[in-house]
Amino acid sequence: MKRHYKLHKWKPLLGSLAVVLLAVFLFVGTDLRFFLGRKQDAFLHLLKTGNPTATVREDLGFTVSLDPERGLSKGAVLGEDGEGMAVRVVSTRVDQFDLSMLDTKTGNEHLQFVCVLDFVGKMQDGRAEVLAPFAFPQKGSPFYENTQVKMGEGSLYLPQKFRYRTPDDPDFPWELNSDNIELVVGEEVFHPRYRLIEVQAAGGELQVRVYYSFFKTEDDFSRLIARSRTREIELRCDYLYVSEYRTNPVIRGILQ
Repeated sequence: MKRHYKLHKWKPLLGSLAVVLLAVFLFVGTDLRFFLGRKQDAFLHLLKTGNPTATVREDLGFTVSLDPERGLSKGAVLGEDGEGMAVRVVSTRVDQFDLSMLDTKTGNEHLQFVCVLDFVGKMQDGRAEVLAPFAFPQKGSPFYENTQVKMGEGSLYLPQKFRYRTPDDPDFPWELNSDNIELVVGEEVFHPRYRLIEVQAAGGELQVRVYYSFFKTEDDFSRLIARSRTREIELRCDYLYVSEYRTNPVIRGILQ
């Protein structure tokens, strides 16, 4: 009788502990924890933990002529399919070539053409369709490693969600395809260098924001544009990729 009384005495505490452990498991061990965070964190989680099926979309390619000094209008649509897939301009601008330096440079010899585009995907029928200029790799790829990238002697650090091979990091094992996008100036063609990749999710849209630069050497802008007073260049994209992910009800509810 005494033992039964002691056990009964501890039941409320054991019940409370079980409820706490269950709550901790649900919000730490499952996707429910993303209800307390940002949508882009849930979106990134989907990219990192899912194995996508990638297809090529040639109908979403585009060619656009522009003045390199004026750029394209913010929000301009470069390509769309009428069903939620689109490419939008965030900004196109002439910038300092050496992005790692914090000092202000003068003259044209260090200028660079920088392009920032949003590749817009969608949620549909239990799947996420992510539009991007490259195919997203399978889960577990080193492409998804979080890293801090040092931007040079000024010790400016830029947080990134992805890693990929660049001329500054030639030994890193993941290289992104850039053959499908090119900048054409007269007879010369330049493929982009990826500067930064971000993911965003809002209003049912999934966005992959990509920062590009194009010219390879410090005098390219001056040689091809400033000295020759070029007023038209072409930005071409032959095709884009759609990476498709199946979504569970929790992630689907967060992203929609």
